Amino acid sequence: MPSSPLTIYSRITSSVAIINNLLLILLILFKSHPEVGKYKILMIYISIFEILYAILDAVGAPVASVAIIFIFGYKCYVETKKLIDPTSQSAFFNKLQSQLFYALVFQTLIPVVLMHIPASIGFITSFFNMSIEVFGNILFSTICLYPVLDPLPNFFIIKNYRDAIWS
Repeated sequence: MPSSPLTIYSRITSSVAIINNLLLILLILFKSHPEVGKYKILMIYISIFEILYAILDAVGAPVASVAIIFIFGYKCYVETKKLIDPTSQSAFFNKLQSQLFYALVFQTLIPVVLMHIPASIGFITSFFNMSIEVFGNILFSTICLYPVLDPLPNFFIIKNYRDAIWS
């Protein structure tokens, strides 16, 4: 039996997400400035999470995908607390931290815009018995886009990675 367009879309976006995150892992490993330090581990950890999320999304395991979000989110929080080390900060270090901060802000906005806001609208409209079937398909599509788009802020905001991609 042929796959539905939504299934095909999910598999395509999951494949692109895996490629994007593998590229990001390579950039982190080979193009990160030494000042990034232990933060590289956290960035790789997040990329691995994105790959797992994309795989689970492609095989149609949304409950497992949500569970993975919470588990990895908590682990990232714990590891970030361990990595924070009071050190003397150079101007370059502060600039790098600023780039990492802005990348994180955009990585936070992506799931809010693509997943949380549309899901909230869907829940609210269904609560008032006003749900529209096509809205479910739109939400499905935006959820599939999340792991594809999430590594992109790192590619364009962090100078070393941006330079590596454009060279």
